[in-house]
Amino acid sequence: MMGTTDESMYNYDLSAKGSLDLFLRSLFSATFTDRLSGGPLHVYRLRLHGQSWEPICHRDVLKAYADYYDDYDEEKTLFLIFNSAKIFDPVYSDDLKSFFRAYGEIDIAHRVAHIPIAKNTGFYFHRLVCKTAEDATRIHDHVKKGGGPHGLDLSKVPVLLREFPDGVFFHTMQPTLRLYVNRCSKRLLQVIRDSVSTK
Repeated sequence: MMGTTDESMYNYDLSAKGSLDLFLRSLFSATFTDRLSGGPLHVYRLRLHGQSWEPICHRDVLKAYADYYDDYDEEKTLFLIFNSAKIFDPVYSDDLKSFFRAYGEIDIAHRVAHIPIAKNTGFYFHRLVCKTAEDATRIHDHVKKGGGPHGLDLSKVPVLLREFPDGVFFHTMQPTLRLYVNRCSKRLLQVIRDSVSTK
């Protein structure tokens, strides 16, 4: 995946550290427009004439999200998790956008982390970036009407799931799959990062 960035961030006299930061920001920014993103960000230096590649940095996308969190509008963003072990067919970004369209417009929907985010589960972390903060609020309000994690003993579910008290069944695609949604926040992102690091 190639990175994307604002031209104003580039300076010909950038230091090596500043260049690396720009590259990582660029790659992370691209995850907001690539529905298949997720996992580590890799930065390489291409040697003269392209004869060899030198690895410079490998950073997990969750760490990058924490590092550059303030660059993005949390009011327009929702966090979503679901248990991939419960699905019959893959859930694509367009499926999620279509499912929530009656309540709000979503610009981007994609998986953020490429590995499960809770120990011994199939829960994956997705990000929904809505067109407006109002769209995010309407979608979250709809999810809250779906109630809590039906039939689950919260004392036995992963700690992470307790951070997503509201969910709706994905009835238009897979009736038994429950989508858990919460508002984006730096604290919740840290909880998600901790759940991965303690696997």
